[in-house]
Amino acid sequence: MFKITYVLDNTDKTVFSGTEKIGMDLKPGKYILQEMTPPAGYQKIQDVSFEVLDNGTVKLLSVGANDSVGIGDSNKEKGKVNDVINIVNKKPTKEIKIAKQNEAYAPLVGAKIQIIEKVTNNVVATWVTKEGEGPHKIKVAPGEYIFKEVNAPKGYQKVKEFEFEVTETGEIKKQVADTIASVKNQNELTVFDKKEMPRILISKQNVAREEIADAVIQIQNKDGSPAKIFDEDLNEISNATWTSEANKTKIISLNPGRYKLHENSAPHGLNQVTDIDFMLGDDGKVTILKKGDNDNVHTEGHNKIVVVNATPDAKIVKFSKQNVDGIEIEGARIEILKAGKKVTSWTSEMNKTHEVTLEAGEYTFKEVAAPKGYIAITEFTFKVEDDGTVSFKTPISGVKFEGGKVIITNDAKENTIPQLGQEFEFSKQNLAGEELVGALIYIYKVEGDKETEIANWKSTTTPQKIRLENGSYIFKELFAPEGYRKVKSIKFDVKDGALKITDLNGNRPKSATVDGKKLKVIDDTDLSYKVEIFKVDVEDKLLDGAVFEIYNKAGDKVGEFTSNKDSAHKQKLKFGEYILKEKTTPKGHKKISDIKFIVNNKGISHLKMIEGDKEVEVATLTNTTGEGTNISDKLVYAVDYKLFIRNEKVESVDRPNGELQTTVGIGDKKASKDAELQEKIQGDSETKTVVDTVVYKNLIAGKKYIMTGQLMKIVKDKEPEQVGKSVTQEFTAIETKDDNVKDREVTIEFKDVTVEAGAKYVVYESAESKDEIDFTDGKKEKHTIEHKNPNDKAQTIIVSKEEKPVNPTGELQTTVKANGVVASKAKEATVSNADLKEGVEVVDEITYTGLVANEEYTIKASLMHIKADGTEEVKATKEAKLQADASGKGTFSVDFGKVTGLEVGEKYVVYEEATSLENLVSSSGGSEKDAKHKVEHKDKDDKAQTFVIESEKPNEPVNPDVPDPDEPVNPTGNKPLNPTGNNPINSTELVENRGKNLPKTGDGTQISLYAYLALLSGSMLLLLGIKKREEEK
Repeated sequence: MFKITYVLDNTDKTVFSGTEKIGMDLKPGKYILQEMTPPAGYQKIQDVSFEVLDNGTVKLLSVGANDSVGIGDSNKEKGKVNDVINIVNKKPTKEIKIAKQNEAYAPLVGAKIQIIEKVTNNVVATWVTKEGEGPHKIKVAPGEYIFKEVNAPKGYQKVKEFEFEVTETGEIKKQVADTIASVKNQNELTVFDKKEMPRILISKQNVAREEIADAVIQIQNKDGSPAKIFDEDLNEISNATWTSEANKTKIISLNPGRYKLHENSAPHGLNQVTDIDFMLGDDGKVTILKKGDNDNVHTEGHNKIVVVNATPDAKIVKFSKQNVDGIEIEGARIEILKAGKKVTSWTSEMNKTHEVTLEAGEYTFKEVAAPKGYIAITEFTFKVEDDGTVSFKTPISGVKFEGGKVIITNDAKENTIPQLGQEFEFSKQNLAGEELVGALIYIYKVEGDKETEIANWKSTTTPQKIRLENGSYIFKELFAPEGYRKVKSIKFDVKDGALKITDLNGNRPKSATVDGKKLKVIDDTDLSYKVEIFKVDVEDKLLDGAVFEIYNKAGDKVGEFTSNKDSAHKQKLKFGEYILKEKTTPKGHKKISDIKFIVNNKGISHLKMIEGDKEVEVATLTNTTGEGTNISDKLVYAVDYKLFIRNEKVESVDRPNGELQTTVGIGDKKASKDAELQEKIQGDSETKTVVDTVVYKNLIAGKKYIMTGQLMKIVKDKEPEQVGKSVTQEFTAIETKDDNVKDREVTIEFKDVTVEAGAKYVVYESAESKDEIDFTDGKKEKHTIEHKNPNDKAQTIIVSKEEKPVNPTGELQTTVKANGVVASKAKEATVSNADLKEGVEVVDEITYTGLVANEEYTIKASLMHIKADGTEEVKATKEAKLQADASGKGTFSVDFGKVTGLEVGEKYVVYEEATSLENLVSSSGGSEKDAKHKVEHKDKDDKAQTFVIESEKPNEPVNPDVPDPDEPVNPTGNKPLNPTGNNPINSTELVENRGKNLPKTGDGTQISLYAYLALLSGSMLLLLGIKKREEEK
């Protein structure tokens, strides 16, 4: 039942009274709607004040605070505007309770909560949880509501909004999982907040430190599966994968733990980085555990990972900013420039080497600002070489490249001591009143908001005297001596020769006192920090049963504990040096060596493992990001004040029957199982490098071994004598297979050992495991095998003295053939001038002796024009290759083809030379061959090498009965022998068995032929003599 009253000039006029659903026309003005009688079982609403505007719309003026009254949607109908006043009657309220807890069911303080009515979107309750309050009570009508957490307590995540229902009986029905909210006692809703997931920033950069696009990145769990990560709005990121964007850092949230950053693909043209192992602590701090050796990955600040993608040619360059004591110092602002443009910049940090990815080339190092108390280094130029090393054009004071990094050393400033005003003393003391050495002190004068440095010094064994004028000052200790805690800044005034402390700034009362004109400042030495020691296996799971003892530098035991699998051991240790000893090792694990470390105000540092009489430095990430250090495979490492000690598992193995097979060699020569290496030397002794190749069999795969080789001189009836020093080689054994013999080779090299002629040498070898091994026979010892057999030929070298080698000589003899006419040692070949037009066919037949068997030679033949004045001119050349016969002698033919340009009446001679392709001659007469073997035949008077072109002259009668004594004669008649080979005497009879029995120069006819010619010539002369005497008669 409703009543509507029109209000005008404080006069109320009822314009309607009736049922709850009405429709009526109201003129503009103000009205009051009253609910006279609510529906059965519902609450009555408070009066509603509303106004009808001139355009026909309705405006609500006042509504009951807990009532659901609203204006419905306007719509046009027949030119009128119809507005609807919606009234929702509520049922009687029910009391409900709402509690806010963490996952451990502890009440949370500081959560701001709102309860919103779903149908009207009205906030029906708001409150902030308080300490000791218990569940918050509110009264609401039955219906649907929304739970909204406006603000979560610090360190916790807000829950997402969710709906719940309050029934007619006051029971709460939720629509979310129990992990978010639970209901007990029907009307109590408990909502849980999870701890806030740490947020980390991931920046993908190029070497210019610009954030780059198109790198596809995934965050993985330790086992390589996709991790559960969320974006800035706590929406889960699908498959934990995203693609980097230009100029944008990716922000993700994830639970503390150990993860991998995997780059699925790198931007085009850039290297893909190796997987990065990192740890996210409960405090949100990121620590890099492992990265690629050549990758530039580091953290910045508390929770930012910077991944630099380099080009294939880029190199990682390390920079270490140090003081004169070799300690890396903080506060230096550094820039690297290339061609005047800044490539990168950073500020140095304590105990930290900075890595920069740079391409090969020249750069400038600029120290924009030096650490306080130090002098800035002069700007210098350096060059990154192709192999990643760094060089300098000229030596630079305080700068060097050593140990794979650029070390820049800053000198401390000279003490600045003012000389005006009254003199005062400043004494830096320990608790015993002794002067402390090494504290870096600064004095600042304060004038308004301005602080001006007026003095600085490093404390010594005597107080520092300075003069100060009247005014206000600040005493600042920048660095305290090792093992001491620096005091906070102390304010003091100087007035009329007196010094007065005005503000201790939180230091304890006796940390600074005035004694006359002396200010005494005391550094505490009783500093201690809670150190956590984690005893874990190789999978980083905590181990039970390891018993440890902790000793201080003086040798006093200051702690003892037994590790357990539930938590790390926590112990307070004062600043100083300690040794941790493992007295009992967990069963099935290897014992760890003694560990030496220092506790200071930066954490655990100078971490070393004591192995015998050696101290080996190991991974320490004290107050650093861990960049440049892979610790995932380290047995011992430290992060801040946490010390991690890993024990490797011990698995017993069967004792294998190992074997060593060896082959000794010098240079290209090697011994074999059938023959010793025969080594010739020039003198009585000689220096050699002996290489021993050892193939091992049946060693324990995966274990490290030390191979030791000894070169032994074997003398009959005497003990073997070692020559030179033993040589060792460390290697990791692999499984023995038939197809991996090459991979099981270990090479031992004895450099520059002296061997003697007439002596026998044998190499002895032994292989011993680096660590003791648990064998199934119950023994724990090193696995050792050896091969020391003086009769093994493959291990043996026999040295003998070599006779002085004789260099090869050699000889060439030749016969030229021109247009078929063969020259001889008695007569040149004569070529008709009529043949000149077409050219002369020249073939040079060479007979060689004394060449080196089976070696290759280059034969060069030159056709020389011998002029009337004796000068020579090359008319043609020809080269050919010859492999000498095994006997070192034989024949060879060089065909010039047709040679043109020859002249009538001129003489031509063929010169020859043979040159070996390899060095076959020792210029010093020793064993080293350093020159080619060269043989030549160049004799312009050798007729067998010569042919002439006949002169143009009148024809002369020729007595056919008188043969030319230099021409061959057919023994069957008086006609000359045809030199073309068409006569009964075949050309093969003139040159028999080419390559083996070629006649010497000029021997072109048989002896029987020469005898016949001589007889014929004698007969002709006799006949002519008889005829002449008859004519004289």
